[in-house]
Amino acid sequence: MGFTLTLQPLLKRLQADVSGLRLNVWYLDDGTLMGSPEDLAAALHIVEREGSPLGLHLNRSKSLLYIPEDAVQAQSVLPTDIPTTRRGFSLLGCPIGSPDYCEEVFGARLSKLKESLGALHGVGDSQVECTLLHSCLALPKVSFILRACPPSHIQRSAAEFDRAIRCTLETIVGGPVSHWSWLKASLPCSHRGLNLRSALRHSPAAFLASTSVTKSLVLQILASPPDPPPHITTVSRLAIEAACPDWKCLDDIDVPLRQKCIVMSSTRPASSSSLTRLPPAACRHLPCSPASPMPETG
Repeated sequence: MGFTLTLQPLLKRLQADVSGLRLNVWYLDDGTLMGSPEDLAAALHIVEREGSPLGLHLNRSKSLLYIPEDAVQAQSVLPTDIPTTRRGFSLLGCPIGSPDYCEEVFGARLSKLKESLGALHGVGDSQVECTLLHSCLALPKVSFILRACPPSHIQRSAAEFDRAIRCTLETIVGGPVSHWSWLKASLPCSHRGLNLRSALRHSPAAFLASTSVTKSLVLQILASPPDPPPHITTVSRLAIEAACPDWKCLDDIDVPLRQKCIVMSSTRPASSSSLTRLPPAACRHLPCSPASPMPETG
């Protein structure tokens, strides 16, 4: 709180003296300014001049100047010792820029996640491994980037994420997982699934929910209603179509009777209790022995 009070006079000065800035938002000492080169140069001068008496010293080497690829590069009035990029940048962990840049950031996170998935098999208990997978290493690891990035910008990485989670599940169960079983595993635990939700399937809904919640704040910051990007229009249309889907009766779906019974049994009370609890220590690592033959009856 004390730091924000110290920073407040500087922010008000920027707002009053450089009215042409399209964006002037801060999170503690992490500021984001957007505008013409002349406005950015004027804002930079105020930050360095007014910030020093407050104990705030701008580190130009840790700053970043982003010029979109389709914009005319004009740096004549801006300092040359500030790093520049035309591909994109990350703001509070969210990639902003071209689709290739967003895929690159998502791919880097996915590479680190694969290392954790590879080490998961060393736990030695399949039920504990499955619980860690759906609670810690599956969709929760990428939910923020799904909410912050347009689905079209991260489609390849989201599909690769789903494949990595499926391969990990196959390692846990000790064999290949059929398409039907994988769909069943993607259901929530309350429906007898494993809560291994698909990033590719959930990314449009996650992004739409995020943009809907933050719409009023975005309009307030920008002070003018912008034209919606194409992906917003597309996602909104898909959401409207999904509101009235052509539902099929379970009897009309061409799956084996056993699988239909499994789906119906998932609606029973407490049907998923075993999927959301770890086994007691006494039940772990029990030796497996062949089943004894059933006695014959005459």
